[in-house]
Amino acid sequence: MIAILLGVFALAAALVAWVELVHRVVAPRIEAEVILAATSLAFQAVSEIAIIVKNPTWLPCPLLRCTLDLPDGLEIVLDTDRPAASGVMKPTLGNKRWASDRPPVAVALALRPREAITIRFDVLGARRGAHRLHSLTLTVADGLTMRREDRVFPVARMITVHPRRVLGKPTRVPLDHLGLKTSPLKFAPTSSDWVDLRAYQAGDSLRDVAWMVTARRGELMVLERATAMRQTVVVIASVRISALRWEGRTDYADRVYEVTYALVEAMSRQGVQVGVYADGYWGEARKQVRHGVVRGEGVWTSRMRRHVGHVLGGLATYAAIPLEELLVEIEREVDFPTVIIALLAYRDAVVDQKFSAWRRRGCRVEVIDLLASAAMGEGLEVDRR
Repeated sequence: MIAILLGVFALAAALVAWVELVHRVVAPRIEAEVILAATSLAFQAVSEIAIIVKNPTWLPCPLLRCTLDLPDGLEIVLDTDRPAASGVMKPTLGNKRWASDRPPVAVALALRPREAITIRFDVLGARRGAHRLHSLTLTVADGLTMRREDRVFPVARMITVHPRRVLGKPTRVPLDHLGLKTSPLKFAPTSSDWVDLRAYQAGDSLRDVAWMVTARRGELMVLERATAMRQTVVVIASVRISALRWEGRTDYADRVYEVTYALVEAMSRQGVQVGVYADGYWGEARKQVRHGVVRGEGVWTSRMRRHVGHVLGGLATYAAIPLEELLVEIEREVDFPTVIIALLAYRDAVVDQKFSAWRRRGCRVEVIDLLASAAMGEGLEVDRR
């Protein structure tokens, strides 16, 4: 009888020691890291997120639940057909008790001593914006009792989803209506396109290089074009919808950035230089000093597409400065006369006076009210020839 009691006491002491060891040694030592395959996603594109969980101790972790909350702009894509590799776990969607607004990414696993497991899953860019992954929660259990211990790891990772591309390749913006010439791109300048010959400078377009002269002199030479041939368009993207409301409607702001994206792409494909000025905040925590966010050089490449999409995707739906200050900044930085396309829903007497002054200086100013056109069921006027 005494031996039985001693055995029971020894077993109870071993269980208590095991519970304390798990929560005092394993729980504080568990390590976790979140790795993003891409920090910039096109709209409706898919990217991979990897969560690496390590157990650096010599004790096993019998039950571990890993939970990652996703922002509203990202959706998880569960590929059940793809087989998991060795040491790679497949996540599932957690139930409502783990999050109040939407189910998080959750996976339950067990770790052996000195083991590391990678959790891989795909996310879909479902909504434009700069989406932040805030924290990763690990819930450790000892496998014997109901006791749980949570560890929160700050993630501080940002995924920017680009605006939706509303225009395709065959679409052409009516540049004749805006006072621009829709001449096709030229791979080499002709004698009628230039007024001077000079050495190459940083920022010159490769389409202006005089290759025959360069080959003869052994120095990179550029045909300097006439000022009238360097067509430039300034696009003003404003998210303010009234004098008192700085935070605009989300659907209107997304529409502004979508149309801006389409204008930059269409005009760059036609050899027009585009500059975009926006009054929206950049992301959530970054302070935007200059509001000239995009400068296109009249050439549309994959790198330019990613840059424009990333910048416009990171702009917030609320304004950082008044529209009047944005116009003053444009007047200070842009060489007049030029063509200006203003995408805005808020105008007052000061803004109209500024536009009138620009027209007197020779500028072509076109104002497009996307909020009114959306209410009337109309879209951006484009030439589909």
